[in-house]
Amino acid sequence: MKCQNCGNKVKNNRYCTSCGQPVLIKLDLTTFQEEKPFLYKQALEYYQQRQYEWAKINLYELILKHSTNSNYHNLLGCVYLKQEKDNLAVLHFERALKYDPISWQAYYNLGIIFTRQGDYERAKKMFKAVLGVKERHLSSLYNLGTILLKEGNYPAAVTELTKVNEINPHHNNNLINLNLALKKLKD
Repeated sequence: MKCQNCGNKVKNNRYCTSCGQPVLIKLDLTTFQEEKPFLYKQALEYYQQRQYEWAKINLYELILKHSTNSNYHNLLGCVYLKQEKDNLAVLHFERALKYDPISWQAYYNLGIIFTRQGDYERAKKMFKAVLGVKERHLSSLYNLGTILLKEGNYPAAVTELTKVNEINPHHNNNLINLNLALKKLKD
């Protein structure tokens, strides 16, 4: 195997001993079915190390052979989310939902994108979809409550933010938002 960066021969290392770059291991997924988890694990490691281009290479290779795997599309969507390529992220999160309609991670990530874009109606739908699968998902409750607060729906904001407080009473931003919603409700 050769390093894709410097061309030196590499043995069983994850990093090239010459240039120090991560080594992409290409496998024939039709022959080595047991290696799928390895490529996914490697893509996840690249993602966690913020080596997004390497993660994308592994994920596209996986998707080429297994296009209906929602986990692959969800992780690829996360890569694009980190790169602020919202259109591509949305595409892959929607594909993840196509293949796994209860993928709460894809719903949550779409909620983050729609919030960032100021599309609060769609964001609320996504966070509510997460809560339909994981009713005590702290970040979804908090984001939903915060959107409701921004929209001036103080009773609903208090309801959602109170749930966050019940789960984690030390969530600082939540306490600020909850107190603001309670104050606005009294005014």
